[in-house]
Amino acid sequence: MRISSPLSLTALLGALVSLASCLGPAAYELDENSDCALPGTPDEDPALQVDAPTLVVGESAEQSGEFTGWSDGDQVDAHLGFQGLLMLTPTVRLVGQGDRSERCLFVSVTATGPDPTVAENAYEFTEDAGDLIAGPIYVPLEGDRYDDEFQLHVVVTGELYQSVQDLTVRVKGEL
Repeated sequence: MRISSPLSLTALLGALVSLASCLGPAAYELDENSDCALPGTPDEDPALQVDAPTLVVGESAEQSGEFTGWSDGDQVDAHLGFQGLLMLTPTVRLVGQGDRSERCLFVSVTATGPDPTVAENAYEFTEDAGDLIAGPIYVPLEGDRYDDEFQLHVVVTGELYQSVQDLTVRVKGEL
C-alpha cells in the first residue's frame, strides 16, 4: 500500500488506532458477560462468610486448561497484556458447587504490593469437574517489575454467601 500524502497517513494511523482500541479492551473482558450484571459492588460481610463454599485461586494452563491452585508463597507467572500492561491472570474456583443454579457471581481481586490494584466485576461461572470456575480475571499491575511480592485478597460473592481467600504470591516472568 502506498501512502501519498501526510493527510492519508494520518487518516490511516487514526483508523488503526480506532481499530486497536475496539479490539484491545475485549481481551480484558473475555469472561465478562453482558447478561451477568449485578447492582453495585457488594461490601464484605463476615456473616455471609460462615460456611461459605471453599474458594481456590489459581491459574488454568493456556493449552490444556488444567487448573493449578496457588498456595501461600508460590511464584506465579505475570503476563504482558495486549495493551502493554503487566497482569496477574488468576482463575477462581468454588469447590463442589457445580450443581448451583446461581452462576452470575461478583469477583473482587485486590493485589497489595509495591503498587496496589483492584479488579472487580460480575462473572458468569461455568461448571468444571463438579466445581464452579471463572477466569482468567485480568488484574493489571503498575510498572514493569517482576519478582515483586503481592498479597492477594480474593472475594467471590453470591446471593447467600461470600467466599474469601488470602494469599501471598511472588510474581515472576520476563518481558
